Amino acid sequence: MTRLPAALFLGAMVAMVGAPLEAWAGGRRYSANTGISGGSVAVPYSDCAPTVQYMPQTVTRYRPEIQQRQVHVTRYRNVPTTENFTYQVQVPVTKNVKQKVVEYRTVSKQEEHSWTENQTVMNTEKRSVTEYKTVPKQEEYSYVVNEVVQSTEKRQVTEYKPVSKQEEHTWTENQYVTSTEKRSITEYKTVSKQEEFTYTENVPVTRNEKRTRTYCVDVPTQVTENVAVSRSVRVPVPSAVGCAVCVCQNVTEMVPTTRTVMRRETRTQEFEVPITTYKAVEKKGTRTVNTVVPVSKEIEVQVAKIVPVSKKGMRTVYSTEAVTKEIEVPICRVVPTTKQAMRTFNTLVPVTKEIDVQVAKIVPVTKKGMRTVYSSEPVTKEVEVPITTFATETRTGTRTRMTTEPFTETVTQCVRVMVPYTETIQVPVMGGGAYSPAPCCN
Repeated sequence: MTRLPAALFLGAMVAMVGAPLEAWAGGRRYSANTGISGGSVAVPYSDCAPTVQYMPQTVTRYRPEIQQRQVHVTRYRNVPTTENFTYQVQVPVTKNVKQKVVEYRTVSKQEEHSWTENQTVMNTEKRSVTEYKTVPKQEEYSYVVNEVVQSTEKRQVTEYKPVSKQEEHTWTENQYVTSTEKRSITEYKTVSKQEEFTYTENVPVTRNEKRTRTYCVDVPTQVTENVAVSRSVRVPVPSAVGCAVCVCQNVTEMVPTTRTVMRRETRTQEFEVPITTYKAVEKKGTRTVNTVVPVSKEIEVQVAKIVPVSKKGMRTVYSTEAVTKEIEVPICRVVPTTKQAMRTFNTLVPVTKEIDVQVAKIVPVTKKGMRTVYSSEPVTKEVEVPITTFATETRTGTRTRMTTEPFTETVTQCVRVMVPYTETIQVPVMGGGAYSPAPCCN
């Protein structure tokens, strides 16, 4: 960019120096041949246009360079400072205070009471029972028996014969590759601290209340029922021969029977019962509360990765071929055969007889006795209870505080600088004076 203006300026200066004096007389430009002022400058020329010549010229240029320099920089750093400070602490103070408490003491006393017991009384009664007597009897009967007859037949059977052959196959196995990796894990650390809390304690309070109790008593009652009694009677039946034949037949009769039945009655009784209730009392105490704080750390973990590996090998493949052959098979046939035989069967004949039976009856008996009744009575006594209060105490401690102070540091910086340098160039110069665009003469 700097070469073109310098070359133009130098060319113009050379043209002015080489021009004739009459061309610049009076501050006007005249033509050397015509003497007419104004217009373009007429430059004398020979038969052809002048040639362009080059002359050396020294110019100064600038190039950027990166240089390092030392610079003083002001920076700030944290400096620990130790100072004393005052803080307040709540200190627990425990002292014993006398308080009155009510306790309940159990008191027993003897009282008379009566109750009813049911006693069993055994009586002997006569009852009529019917027994059955077994009488054997012979008769002829026929039955069918299946007999087995064996014979031989020819059958076509198909057998399967195993055939083995070797073939190549490819399979993939998973192999474990173990590597070590760093993992960030979070562990939890337990931090304990003391805090005050309020809790509720239930204090028992006992009082007597009247309650009504309902209970059942079995009362014996005489009930008469009709019971079906079966007995055997001989009945004459006419026969074809002319003689009467007696046949035993069962006759059922209804016989009235009296028995004792226990009837249940409901009775009501009122009595006093000690009832204990609980009264909620609010109290304060101190407990230790554990909190969990997460702590992160980095550990090395053995990681197993599964890498598939392809393998080749030979294996034996079994196939089955069908082979047909003829064999003889023994066949069993079942043939029914009728046979005669004698058998004995038993018949039951009823027999009535009278036996003695032990009958148990329940008789209520009233008894009296003594029993111990327990009751609770309040007893007031004075006890010492530890009560904890908190007193404010001022303490002095030492702590470290970080303060910021400036300091100067010398650092090296890279700076871009324009450095001058000298270069010689070739400048075009017209030979014989200023350049004129006139063409060559013919």
